[in-house]
Amino acid sequence: MSELRKILAKSKIKNQDTRSSPWPAEAWQAARMAFLSSTVSPLPRFPIIISEDGLFPTAEKLQQLADLPLAPDIKTTTTVPMPWEDTNPPLGGDREVHFCDADWDIKSKIEDLTEGESIHVWF
Repeated sequence: MSELRKILAKSKIKNQDTRSSPWPAEAWQAARMAFLSSTVSPLPRFPIIISEDGLFPTAEKLQQLADLPLAPDIKTTTTVPMPWEDTNPPLGGDREVHFCDADWDIKSKIEDLTEGESIHVWF
C-alpha cells in the first residue's frame, strides 16, 4: 500500500509542475530557430496619440515638433474598457482614437521636448 502512495504522490507532483503556454509548441520552436539563426528582431514601435485636445492635434504638428521629413501615417482604433473598468460604454459608443507609430528616435525627441501621459495601446 505504501508503494501505491509513493506512485500517486509522484504523479501529483509531476502534474503540479506542468505549465501551460498560450502559444503552441510550433511557435516556440520557430522563435528558437529565429534566435539561433541571429534573425534581427523588429525594432520597437511606440504609438503617439493624435487628438485635437492633445499635444498633437494633427500629424503635421507632430512632424513639426519632432523635425520629421514627412508627416507620419495616421491609423485609427477604438477604445475598449479594461476588465476592471465600468463596461457600460459612454453615450455615443466607443471612442475612436487616431495614432501613429513612432520609432525610438522620435519617441526620444518627444520625451525630451514634452511631459506626456503614459497610456497603454494594445494591438
